Amino acid sequence: MSLHAEKNTKIVFFDGDCGLCQGVVSKLLFLDKKKQLRFAPLKGKTAKVYLTHQDLSCPTVVYAREGTLFKKSDAVLRILIDLKGLYLVFNLFFLIPRWLRDFLYDLLAKHRYRFFKSGCDLYKPTQNTPFLP
Repeated sequence: MSLHAEKNTKIVFFDGDCGLCQGVVSKLLFLDKKKQLRFAPLKGKTAKVYLTHQDLSCPTVVYAREGTLFKKSDAVLRILIDLKGLYLVFNLFFLIPRWLRDFLYDLLAKHRYRFFKSGCDLYKPTQNTPFLP
């Protein structure tokens, strides 16, 4: 894995064309009171550097946290847990087998364009935002 193991690096890689994904990113921006999360589209430059050798052919979210990669339901749960507070209750979802959590994740990912409009280019990588190219 070519992920840089920088201390405190927390990057959420998301589908920049998906309305659902962009809605989730907007919510995470609001919930991330400590501003610890960075965001990058899966088709962007940062993903090409950090996620080499990763199969990203199917829609997924990838969470890079301090040198470790999490995908699908593991990524979603780890992101929510890292936000602290009441989100620590999401630890209980790890009692559900990964295959079942990922099945539900894949089901939503497969039909997301049917239920959510395509993205509106929410992210703009600049010096003063948590977005990476």
